[in-house]
Amino acid sequence: MAKITIRKELQDFLENEGILDVFIENVKRNRENIKLLTDWKITGINTAFVWSETKEWWDYWNNINNKWGDYQLSNGIE
Repeated sequence: MAKITIRKELQDFLENEGILDVFIENVKRNRENIKLLTDWKITGINTAFVWSETKEWWDYWNNINNKWGDYQLSNGIE
């Protein structure tokens, strides 16, 4: 399996939201092509996994993604 690295700012955001573990579980569960990669750096929520294929579903991750966007703007993160 690929070495998965999450952008530090994103990891901090997910930890503050209390969902880092759920996020990582979904990344591992929903990315069959991870095994083809040697390294994978996750920089955003919208490309980490298919939201509609999670038990939380699309609306949940869309809301989290919107919060992440607000967090980025308010903290000067590009």
